Amino acid sequence: MESVKVKLYQSIKRKGRGNFVFIDDFIGRIEYDQLRIALSRLVKEQKLLRLGHGIYYYPEIDKNLGILYPSMEDIAYAIAANENITITPTRESALNKLGLSTQVPIHVVFLSNGPNKVVRIGSNKIIYKSISNKKVSRANSKLELIVSALETGESTNQLFSTLDNYSKKEIIKTARKINRKTSQLLTNYLNKRYDRVAQSA
Repeated sequence: MESVKVKLYQSIKRKGRGNFVFIDDFIGRIEYDQLRIALSRLVKEQKLLRLGHGIYYYPEIDKNLGILYPSMEDIAYAIAANENITITPTRESALNKLGLSTQVPIHVVFLSNGPNKVVRIGSNKIIYKSISNKKVSRANSKLELIVSALETGESTNQLFSTLDNYSKKEIIKTARKINRKTSQLLTNYLNKRYDRVAQSA
């Protein structure tokens, strides 16, 4: 059993610190019960962190701060990558990420092109809500995050002022991916922006 643990740890170390480890990465290569025991021992030896069922983390260590724990968002994206699904923040999360909402969500919620799923991480939860593949492809950039936040109908003036940093072409391209109501909001914004420029010329 000790040799299994040593081989497993060597394999994890090769990936480097700051990497997530999933039990299913090793199923088929190591007998399940031996794998489970080896991972448990590595956790007891504080070489690995157990985050949730079948989810581990090989932590980075700072000489002053000690163990650097991953954020819930980092964990959510790692799980998504492991399961080969695409995720994007919800509209409310987009507002929060842009600093336009003071509400701190109790749980981390993402839209997903995979099945509905809840993953428990300690006392917290990561919630994946299944939606269409087209919508999940959004919010991969700050502009798309802003557009996603617009769909909440909150903080629109602040969001529009942020859009001043983007070209008309970029905004139109993003507007084509969203619902008609928000697309119309963006069209109205662009018309007003054009009027402002024309008046100042």
